[in-house]
This record gives sequence, structure tokens and C-alpha cells, in this order.
Amino acid sequence: MKRSTVKSAELTGNPFIRKADITSSSDYFHKERIDMMTYSNEEPLEPTEVSEIDLNQVAMQIILHSGSAKTLADEAFQLAKEKKFKEAYAKMEQAETEGLLKAHQAQTLVIQEEARGLAHAPSLLFTHAQDHLMTTMCEVSQIKRLIELYELIVGPQ
Repeated sequence: MKRSTVKSAELTGNPFIRKADITSSSDYFHKERIDMMTYSNEEPLEPTEVSEIDLNQVAMQIILHSGSAKTLADEAFQLAKEKKFKEAYAKMEQAETEGLLKAHQAQTLVIQEEARGLAHAPSLLFTHAQDHLMTTMCEVSQIKRLIELYELIVGPQ
């Protein structure tokens, strides 16, 4: 389907696409994928200040607390296998409040600073910590579901 030459912002209203001429709908979709992170009428935003947070220290807090949550969830799963469901659910609550919540709060502090325009240098350790937290959140969620399912199968004790 051919379109007449139209500026992309006029075509979509999307400010993230450069105002380049587009001659067909396939050109439009190709440009949208390529230019998704390019502002059409603004220069890239520059941070106004540098954060005083030590990103590596925050990363280690995230890894520490999410690791603790994973350990607690694994202990809860073992308790469930022993049909100690009340204790298992208590461990899961502890994993969520003492582990995941603290790790998530540390991560959120950095994200909020970024949103306020405070700069953080890219950090492989922080990226690893976020990945660790995300994986642990998924594991804790799945372990909780497994405990619930196992309790349905064997019955409450």
C-alpha cells in the first residue's frame, strides 16, 4: 500500500520517529523500528547532576537481599515437601518482606534518581543485580505456586 510522501510525525503523531519522508507503509514501519529511541525535535536529554549514590554498593545490596529471598523460598519449598505448610507460608512471607522488598527498594532508589535527571554511569554489576532480582522474583513466585499446588494435592496438614 503506497502512501503519498508524508512526514512521519504527521502520519503517526509519534515524537520518537525522525521527521523523515516516508513513501510507503513498509517504509513507515521500518523507520519506526530503527528510530524508536530518537527524538524528532529535541536533543538527547542530558542529566543535570551526578548522583551521589554508589551504584556498586546498591548493586551489592540488591544481590544480597534477593539472594536471601531465594534461600528463604528454597527453605519454604523444603518445608512444604515435609507437609509443614504453615511454616512454609511463613518462610515465603519472610522471603517477600525481608528479601525481595528490600532489594526492590534499593533498585527503586536508583530508578527514581534517574527519573529526576541524576546521572549514573553504566554499571555491569548493577545490571547483573537487576537480572538477579528479576530472576529471584520469578522463582519466589513460582515456588509459592508450587507450594499452593502441592498443598491442594496432599491436603493441608
